[in-house]
Amino acid sequence: NEGYFAKLRNEYLYLAHKYSLLPLDGKQWKLMGKGCNRTPHLAFVFLANMCYQRKTSLQDMLKCESMKEVQNLLKVSVTPYWQTHYHFGAVSGTSTKQLSTERLNMIVIGREMSKEAYCDQAFDFIEQCKAEKNAITKHWEQYGIKNETAGDSQALIQLQREYCDKRKCLRCRFGYEYLRGRTKIEGYRNMVIEPDLFAELY
Repeated sequence: NEGYFAKLRNEYLYLAHKYSLLPLDGKQWKLMGKGCNRTPHLAFVFLANMCYQRKTSLQDMLKCESMKEVQNLLKVSVTPYWQTHYHFGAVSGTSTKQLSTERLNMIVIGREMSKEAYCDQAFDFIEQCKAEKNAITKHWEQYGIKNETAGDSQALIQLQREYCDKRKCLRCRFGYEYLRGRTKIEGYRNMVIEPDLFAELY
């Protein structure tokens, strides 16, 4: 039923004119390498349904006392059209598409809260989430670093992006301990480290 698409398009054109909205470049929609349930189109469908079903209430989320309660709060289904499509015009087998537990966990991890009690609660939720598995965390695991919870994953990703990738080895406690006592680092441009530099930084 592509009449559904036409209806949405007409609604968008009306709102775009009313609020001076600008469309996204089609090239920004990254579709390659994603499963049917992980297309940007479905992400917006899930978000729209969350808003429509009032699942995004911060007050309701803050009342949750466990990760399971948060996951149940955020669970939504899709409309009949999206049960047979993963983006407009692309038909898929009929399925009741839902956000996976992993995706729900990522939504919770990404939420920022400023109040200390809420931050502590957010940390508790993160510790209840399973660890992320990606290129960064797998790299650390190869060297024996534990990655058991989402909190560990977020810490390792932050470490990689803010220290390793920016070559701030000497400002990192791991880097410092690793380089400690060595005067030459093999595999890292054979960089020579002067012992006095450690004393200056630490």
